[in-house]
Amino acid sequence: MFISDLPLSFIISSEENVRIYNIGDTALFSDIKLIGELYQPNIMLVPIGGSPKLTGGWTHLAPREASLAVQWIHP
Repeated sequence: MFISDLPLSFIISSEENVRIYNIGDTALFSDIKLIGELYQPNIMLVPIGGSPKLTGGWTHLAPREASLAVQWIHP
């Protein structure tokens, strides 16, 4: 079992022309635009919600940040 405290995300290619971007527990950052340009994912998994009051920090993207990330990728 591998456990990491680092934010992780993945690009998964299961078939030709199917590229899934699992944004994982990554915060919003400008390299998401670069990931979109390089890998052109057409499916995107984005966790939305969480509360800094409950967890000490966002565990998922806030709704506004998630919306922006999806706009950058255009899945």
